[in-house]
Amino acid sequence: MLRCLVASFCFCLAVAALSWADESDDYVFVPDTDRWVEVIDGHNSSVDKLDGAGNFLPWSGWLNQSVHQARSGIPATELLNGRPEKNVYEFRSGRLIKGELDAKGHFIPEIGSKVIDFKDYHYRPDGPRIWNLPGRFEKRTKTS
Repeated sequence: MLRCLVASFCFCLAVAALSWADESDDYVFVPDTDRWVEVIDGHNSSVDKLDGAGNFLPWSGWLNQSVHQARSGIPATELLNGRPEKNVYEFRSGRLIKGELDAKGHFIPEIGSKVIDFKDYHYRPDGPRIWNLPGRFEKRTKTS
């Protein structure tokens, strides 16, 4: 009886592990360098787009403006680094560096952390965020 319970428990763990592994493969990266983003630097913010390497080159029309300044004439933006956050990645030319965002919006690399290739990253909705990702992850649609 006990052996049967242990076997059942092990089977359930294996099924859960496989379903988690499948879930991480249920997402696909979709590049998007056309979206407008906003990056905070202390009390200032800048607006533009990310390039394919994750670089932010601010638009001269909205460069280092006060975060409290009224805005008009700029497109809707996605704020990338608006709050301190631990356990994030920074995207740099196809590689991911682990670190944190400080209160001023600066990325601080984690000393001694391993840099990983983006192709080896497995997205999970509850996993570490890539704060400057030049795109998004979407749930893969299954065709059968």
